Amino acid sequence: MVLLGGIGLFVVCGPWRISKGILVVLDLVSIGSRSWWAAFQSGVWIIMIMMFLLVLWLTDRKLRRLDEESPERRSMELRQNWWLAAVTSWAMCLITGLSFSWLAIETLA
Repeated sequence: MVLLGGIGLFVVCGPWRISKGILVVLDLVSIGSRSWWAAFQSGVWIIMIMMFLLVLWLTDRKLRRLDEESPERRSMELRQNWWLAAVTSWAMCLITGLSFSWLAIETLA
């Protein structure tokens, strides 16, 4: 999972053209610098919420099948918490990666 998340971040934040394309879309959506950052944060927030809902939907289905006293339930609850933490950290890494991509593009362009 860590490898897939890292590859996903590299694909989104690494290549110059992809980062520039994301920045151009943000420029089209926003009016000024404050609006740009609001659009940026809103986009990442929407991605994170969609991933949260997917994790909760998948793990909640499994949790409903398990008894309250089952040791497997505790393991599944821990796994659910781990996945939610992974989603949150991936979204924060996305914000950081795109911010550094923006800084590099603005500085070098």
